[in-house]
Amino acid sequence: MLNKKAVAFVLTSSNKTGNENFQNSITEKFKEYEIYLVTSQELETLLQRLDLEKYNTVIVQPITIIEGIEYNKIKETALIYQGQFNYFRIGKPLLDNEDDILRLVEVLKDTYLNKKPDQGVIWVGHGSRKSSGETFKLLSKVYDNLLEREILITLNDLEYLNVFMDKINSWKVKELIIAPFFIMLGNHYKKEVISDDVTSLRTFLLSKGFMVNISYQPLISQSGIIDMYKEKIQQEE
Repeated sequence: MLNKKAVAFVLTSSNKTGNENFQNSITEKFKEYEIYLVTSQELETLLQRLDLEKYNTVIVQPITIIEGIEYNKIKETALIYQGQFNYFRIGKPLLDNEDDILRLVEVLKDTYLNKKPDQGVIWVGHGSRKSSGETFKLLSKVYDNLLEREILITLNDLEYLNVFMDKINSWKVKELIIAPFFIMLGNHYKKEVISDDVTSLRTFLLSKGFMVNISYQPLISQSGIIDMYKEKIQQEE
């Protein structure tokens, strides 16, 4: 009997454009699998189809950073179909343990290695107010210790930006680069972080006299991040 195998990579954003490099790289790595890139809204339809087409092995890999609300929504949907396949697994989020955190910083540390002496970098991620938010707290500490003139904050921190100004001012820089610590560039980054809205991070930094440069490179575009997701799948095999 033919062992039909599939991996469903599940995005939390409804926008799948700009992920061709990710899908091509994954497809090249796992030639024995059919690779599907779907949104969380499309996952149930895909699993129904794979069941009807008699797939034996199915791995669902959420494309999330932490085990937060979005990850758990994907997991809840996927578990409905757990008994429909001979082998079924749900992959772990990108950051599942401390080793993952150290690996991620190693992947990202050279992104702005060549920044000028008068430039600093503010990475902005989604974060979480739940227990998984501890992952971001630990990650922020690692950033502070290992990366020069770079910090990681979350959307939750945007309410308390003045808390970070002492550190940013200590860099004595004129220009700040805002970098997305998001898998994809969704509405949170575009509206709350880099928009002209009076409450955005960009507007706040401009009001403090900094020049602001915006990065539009999501984490999923980094080859090292793609490799980490490849390893998540291999762990599940």
